[in-house]
This record gives sequence, C-alpha cells and structure tokens, in this order.
Amino acid sequence: MLSFPGPRPPTPGPHLGDIAISFPRARAQARAFGHDTGQEVQILMLHGLLHLLGMDHATDGGRMARAEKRWRGRLGLPTGLIERVRP
Repeated sequence: MLSFPGPRPPTPGPHLGDIAISFPRARAQARAFGHDTGQEVQILMLHGLLHLLGMDHATDGGRMARAEKRWRGRLGLPTGLIERVRP
C-alpha cells in the first residue's frame, strides 16, 4: 500500500490524495494472517487514509496506532499493519 498526498483536483469536494494497493500482495497478506482479502484491502485503505490525514506511526508517539486500532474496532477488522510489526 502506498499513499500519495496530493493537491486538490479541479472538482468540488475534499481530496486528500491517492492510495495504491497491490491486490496480489493484499491477497497474500490476507492468507498469511488468516482473514479474507476484502478485510485486508480495508485494513490497507484505513492505514493509507490515516497517512493522508497526516499521521506517521514512525514519529507520532503512538497516535496513528491508537487511531488505527480504534477504527479497526469500529469496522470489525482484524489486526492492522502497525500491530503486525510491533513486538
């Protein structure tokens, strides 16, 4: 998953940027973590959206991790990207 902050397009409404997700990679990750591909895509979209909102899990003292966990709970999603790499 990659997120690209971007300028607002000429159309009305907010535009935070773009999110690119590799479907084959999402499918492989879903298999590895024991859930379906749709859930993995949702996890990746959530993670990308939080980055587009300006969060950075490498430097924000846990703010993004807390937000991701809270939203995953609301959306009924399994373990997220940040939790997967933390001991």
